[in-house]
Amino acid sequence: MVMTETKVCWSCEVELNTENTSDYDGFDSSNYYYATIYGGSGDSAPFTKCDSCFEADIDRHLETLYE
Repeated sequence: MVMTETKVCWSCEVELNTENTSDYDGFDSSNYYYATIYGGSGDSAPFTKCDSCFEADIDRHLETLYE
């Protein structure tokens, strides 16, 4: 029997599935990579997100560029 770990979005705690991770695959690999380079702990959980939370993070980033 193969056990699979249920993954949840770090931001909103919704269970990740193929429908809510179809755009970004559920993992923010580029930010995880940079976090570990610059002294991050290597914990990948904070970089696991649903598409809605990815969009919200992108929007927040773009809004701060022009403040």
